[in-house]
Amino acid sequence: MVVWAAFHPHDFTTIITFGRQHINFWKLFWDQIGGGLGGSATGLQPTARLLRDKQSGAFDVRHTLSTI
Repeated sequence: MVVWAAFHPHDFTTIITFGRQHINFWKLFWDQIGGGLGGSATGLQPTARLLRDKQSGAFDVRHTLSTI
């Protein structure tokens, strides 16, 4: 379950998501795909792809309580 998501403050193509036991880094890529359906003069439409970084992953949170 994703608890929070935000764009990286210095890179608008990187999105960071995290939950209780995971953190993922996503990279946003923009491609030009032909087809002429966008009404533009060139007939190209920007299309986005979102890929997860290999450094993403799950982690195990272990809490220890100690009394003082």
